[in-house]
Amino acid sequence: MASAISLSQESDQKVVLLLGASTVREGFDTSIMNGSQSNYFVINGGTSGGTILTLPAMVEMVKMSGIHPECIVLGINARMLINRTSKVHDHGYTDFLHLMSSLNLSFLRGMEEAEKTQTYSHIFKNTIWPYLLPARRLNQLSRFALFKINNQFYFDNPNSLEQYMRNKNELLPSPEFIYYDNTRFSSEKLKSYEDRYLEEGMFEPTNYATPFHLDLLRTEISRLSKLCNQLIIVEMPEATFSRENFSIHAKTKMEDVINSFSGEVIFIDHSASYSDDQFRDISHMLESTRNKYSQDMVQVLNKNLVNQDGTQGREHD
Repeated sequence: MASAISLSQESDQKVVLLLGASTVREGFDTSIMNGSQSNYFVINGGTSGGTILTLPAMVEMVKMSGIHPECIVLGINARMLINRTSKVHDHGYTDFLHLMSSLNLSFLRGMEEAEKTQTYSHIFKNTIWPYLLPARRLNQLSRFALFKINNQFYFDNPNSLEQYMRNKNELLPSPEFIYYDNTRFSSEKLKSYEDRYLEEGMFEPTNYATPFHLDLLRTEISRLSKLCNQLIIVEMPEATFSRENFSIHAKTKMEDVINSFSGEVIFIDHSASYSDDQFRDISHMLESTRNKYSQDMVQVLNKNLVNQDGTQGREHD
């Protein structure tokens, strides 16, 4: 997320910023989206598997950056409205967690301290932290490779290596978090997840779409719409199991909130766009499906963004 905003600030083109959880992070291949058109620059700001609680942090980070994307695409699914936070293994990261308090997350103010800390952990885990460790590791590996190719002595010099290791904290743009796992979704694969789903309360209807979560969604949609020229909300593709067992508990309420912004935002429901054999788990697509979906989203953007002659396309899929 932080790296995506950095790329947005550096782009000379009109920016399309993709926001959402792992279904967005893994659901779009920006190399395909940018390679098939030149009217705008698509940047994937999808994070790890966050709930709706990560959305205020995303919005505030975009706001604080001062960028004004031509379009923000918010990819969501009804499962994000589950009443759940997740703890991060934050030993040694307390200072980072408290940096979140600098964000204007007003909904945290009424929480008890323990609940606030847990929520900070959840937000941090799913917006900033996922990008730091992989990016640093990629930076380390790539620089080691360059040293080995171009300067064997430098690479083998213990003093130089030690000095490099002390100064390796600069970050590259975040790597594409795309997993090339083409194991199709199956009942056997589902069974391995069921204990975790039970433990997280995902089968319990009352755990979804509380008034608090719906109000939060409404507030953040309103804020996002003011940060770009066009806000497009996409209900991301899901396998049948996810739609029928999880998302069904919140789908209608979530869509009612989104539709209350009719005329201000564009809403497209892609939740049932692909058959189950196009997924590797309940909500993440196979590589071939992701590639097709990326191409399809380029067409959606071309239909709904301002055309070269200044007219506004607002067609819906």
